[in-house]
Amino acid sequence: MNLENMYYKNNQAISVNRRWREPGDITTIPRALYRDGYNWLGSSRFVEDASFIKLRFLSIAYRVPKKSMSNVFLKDFNAFFTIYNLATWTNYTGQNPEVNVASKDVNFIGVDDSQTPPPMDFVIGLNFKF
Repeated sequence: MNLENMYYKNNQAISVNRRWREPGDITTIPRALYRDGYNWLGSSRFVEDASFIKLRFLSIAYRVPKKSMSNVFLKDFNAFFTIYNLATWTNYTGQNPEVNVASKDVNFIGVDDSQTPPPMDFVIGLNFKF
């Protein structure tokens, strides 16, 4: 809504180039009204399906069999590799489909504030006993 409100001189989304300009124009973007109008109010124009499937973490571990460690000074050895925030599948056009749904203010439930998606994190670990 903030990127298409055409209310101030702020940067706007490229989609506002398709705004209504003269009678006969067929568009879903209303006309620009500097410091006037209601383009900043919520409407169905800003509602979109934000369904998504997310692979939040994947972990792979390997424990070396004790029989193969009989000639080594270790009693137990295993290794693991974990990836967090591996992938998100969605048709959502915003940056992150996980938007705020726990707000106390009903005017901000489900509002996308263009927050950066969480980063992909890697964890590598080794566990061993002597």
